[in-house]
Amino acid sequence: MDATVTDAIDKVRARVGMPGIITSDPSRIGNQNKMRQIVRRERKVELIKESLYFFDMRRWRIGGLQNAEPTYGYPLATGVNTSTNTYPNGYDQVTSDMVPSYGGSGSDRDLNDIASYAAYASKLRSRDKNRMWDEKFYVWPIPQTELNKQPTLGQNLGYGN
Repeated sequence: MDATVTDAIDKVRARVGMPGIITSDPSRIGNQNKMRQIVRRERKVELIKESLYFFDMRRWRIGGLQNAEPTYGYPLATGVNTSTNTYPNGYDQVTSDMVPSYGGSGSDRDLNDIASYAAYASKLRSRDKNRMWDEKFYVWPIPQTELNKQPTLGQNLGYGN
């Protein structure tokens, strides 16, 4: 990666007052793994509303890792008083042990900015508990109209015939 990559990322970050990626950490110069991590994180954060992350997951082959756990969210409020309909703010009950793990520097979780909340999952709301990823999701099925045109083509693995 050359300076055009860092310049482009810095322009995006400057819009919201964030420091440049080299300014904030000079050790990133020439470090391909660090730059890959930054590009992936920036794509995930800045382009979240563009619906590109699914395609990034497929391109980087991280679907299984991303979908290995349920989706976690807002902390569960404890001390709910149903007689007065008083529900404490869950964020007021966050404790110091509620820090996600990224598997350590250089791990696939860290490289792709995929947090694990397993250490304190019982304190968080969750959904998609049965979420899974099948290897066939990395490719699309071939449309039946195309298979009809060329019968010797054959369907992609996992999609049957």
